[in-house]
Amino acid sequence: MKNLPLPKGWQEVKLGDICSINVSSLKENTNENFKFKYIDLSAVKNGIIDFPNDYITFKNAPSRARRIIKIDDVIMATVRPNLKGFAYISFDPEEYICSTGFAVLTSKSEISMKYVYQNLYANYIEKQIFNMLVGSNYPALNTSDILNIKI
Repeated sequence: MKNLPLPKGWQEVKLGDICSINVSSLKENTNENFKFKYIDLSAVKNGIIDFPNDYITFKNAPSRARRIIKIDDVIMATVRPNLKGFAYISFDPEEYICSTGFAVLTSKSEISMKYVYQNLYANYIEKQIFNMLVGSNYPALNTSDILNIKI
């Protein structure tokens, strides 16, 4: 972002300054008959969610099916983020649970989450993400690193 001047009154901040991450998750003691539709990592690419049609029960769900999402959240794949598994939650997600392979970003400020979402595709964010990746076969981001991304 240093190459472009910021508009008057704007400042560069870290995502952790304006967003909370993974605010709500299903607990181990969730009713085993609780039904939901599971959004896994492969269902999200470039803002498009391939919505599942079938309900699953907590008892039969993958162990990664834990993240609770709400309207205006942003989900961001932490595994292979170069594949752009990002989406803005503009729908009523009451019946959906997503994978713990996503970081769920929730606003804690007046910043538009649509703005945050759109910036995830910017080159300056992509470069920061690339520099934070760990692992070679399945490069991934740590939650603490996501909170330090400058926007």
